Amino acid sequence: MFSSFISSFFAARALVFGFYYSVFSFKIPVILLADWKTVLSVLFLDEMLERWEFVTFIILQILSVILLELPGLLFFSTYTLLVLFWAEIYYQV
Repeated sequence: MFSSFISSFFAARALVFGFYYSVFSFKIPVILLADWKTVLSVLFLDEMLERWEFVTFIILQILSVILLELPGLLFFSTYTLLVLFWAEIYYQV
């Protein structure tokens, strides 16, 4: 009796989940979606988009580093030139 209950339970479960899968899954044949030229053009455009995103990401990273480091570089280079100027004046005296 217990084995018949288990088998009927698994049969009902398979029936319910099989029905659920058949109702909520969309099985469209790939050949109906697009021809090979459309698929290749979409893949090509996707690859171009990925490369464009990579290039713009690298450019933005470089610009952000430059803009963040620029004030410090200007400050220290200005005072370095000032110190070198006064060192030259002191050396000539």
